[in-house]
Amino acid sequence: MVTFDKSLHEYYTKLNDFHAQFRMVGNNYNQTLKELKCHFSEHRAMALVCKLEKYMMQLVQIMHEVVELTNRYENHRIGKDN
Repeated sequence: MVTFDKSLHEYYTKLNDFHAQFRMVGNNYNQTLKELKCHFSEHRAMALVCKLEKYMMQLVQIMHEVVELTNRYENHRIGKDN
């Protein structure tokens, strides 16, 4: 018998959406760095890059948490299926 778990489907749909947004942030990050170099003095650009890097590190930490939560969710699902 094949069953369809709506919550599992919804979770993975939202996870895919989150991953797409994460990729877009990476692309925007690269574009932002190029613009900073063009439009600001070196000193000001470096200050802004430092701020941007701080936010990117927070985003990376969130992504690690998402991976951990996903692993826990999958382990929980495997336990239910057995």
